[in-house]
Amino acid sequence: MRSLLILIISLLLAVLALPYGAGMLAERSYRAQWQSLAEQPELTLTQLDYQRGWFTSTAQVQAQLHGAPAAVLAQREPVLAGAVPLRLRQQIRHGPLFRTGGRWQFGAAGLDTDLDVPPALADRLTPYFADGVMARMAGHIGLDGSLHQTLQIPAYAGHPPSVSPDAAGGGLLRWAPLRVDWTHERRGESRIALRWPALSWHGEDGAVLGWQGLALDLRITEAVDVRAAGLRRLDGELTFERLVQAPAGQVPVTVHGLRLQPVAQLDDLNRLAGELRLAFERLAQGEREGSAGGSLQLRFANLPPATLQALGREAVQREPELGALLNGIGELQRLLAAQPVLELVSLEVETPAGRMTGRGRIAFRGEATGFALLNPARLFAGLDAQLQGQVPADLATSLTPAAEARLADLLAAGYVRREGQTLHLQAALEDGWLLAHGQPRGQLIELAARQLGLPPDLF
Repeated sequence: MRSLLILIISLLLAVLALPYGAGMLAERSYRAQWQSLAEQPELTLTQLDYQRGWFTSTAQVQAQLHGAPAAVLAQREPVLAGAVPLRLRQQIRHGPLFRTGGRWQFGAAGLDTDLDVPPALADRLTPYFADGVMARMAGHIGLDGSLHQTLQIPAYAGHPPSVSPDAAGGGLLRWAPLRVDWTHERRGESRIALRWPALSWHGEDGAVLGWQGLALDLRITEAVDVRAAGLRRLDGELTFERLVQAPAGQVPVTVHGLRLQPVAQLDDLNRLAGELRLAFERLAQGEREGSAGGSLQLRFANLPPATLQALGREAVQREPELGALLNGIGELQRLLAAQPVLELVSLEVETPAGRMTGRGRIAFRGEATGFALLNPARLFAGLDAQLQGQVPADLATSLTPAAEARLADLLAAGYVRREGQTLHLQAALEDGWLLAHGQPRGQLIELAARQLGLPPDLF
């Protein structure tokens, strides 16, 4: 009897100790996860507080935008610029068995998250959420230390106010529930899955924008120096079952089966290289079929990520000051010093008149000194470019007058030749000279000066 009593007491102590032990494991995993995510290129996450209890714990995390996204927000929505940072309040339910997101799960801990939205931002978002719930976040920490989060935004249908305080609202906006699943492994790999079944916008002026079947899947492996680049490798896929767009008063263009597949990774010199594939199954303009499908493949190499981020920040400046312009020139110098390469591997589009194809390449092989950047002749001499393409001649009959005039100029200059029912384009830039079908047409700097009405020997 005494042995049975001791066994029962031991089991009770073990059961009571399990949540506390799981809470210690959850805290270590939680702090390690947020520390690894703390410094992103455009987002800073700061852990403000963590209070560990026996069965549950609480934590607060602050999210602060900076860089190009913060600059864009400040310029376009000054009222919202002060609405960040956001705060996430999390209740952590200790494992190994817990209930979160409306269901029981097994792991180190469950996470239920509430957003503390600043009043300025809440005032803008409230009209879109009738029940006051802007988003639901739930997740858990696995026994292996991995972090899993799910974000859900409810459906909406109505006539929303304008985002800009100076413009009138109106139009009809609808969207289906949005779901985002995110997993972050302790070894530095993240997986993101986003599903948004439908969205449509019909403006009062007749403009149309919408999609059906949006799906995004990404896999990201972080870089050693996350502040410099933010990733070591990224690959994924973005798909739309249907995408519709039409400016006011124009016939809508519909793309069916659109697929975008990016791949990017850092090389040993901490430079980005990768490729981008795009394909679609069918394109229509109103009731008229425009294409039976097409694809495009781009490759890039030798792109310094920190420089690209800096150029992005400078690009969002509406009225750049002299210092910003000088910084931009300095970043451009660093970009060219890496000798970037962009290649159009293939372009294929099936049209009612036949197949359209193309390929090309541009690379910088010259000097990237400050003097070269200020001297267009030296800059153009360092560029190496080729472009080739074939277009059905019957497509020229559907061109606008301006496009027809441009095509006539290309035919007259020899860049485009007609052979039967096909137009052939072939152009190149070598050592500052423009070539058409292998024949020199002049120095690019002189041709550019002539187009601008400047003396050819100005540079």
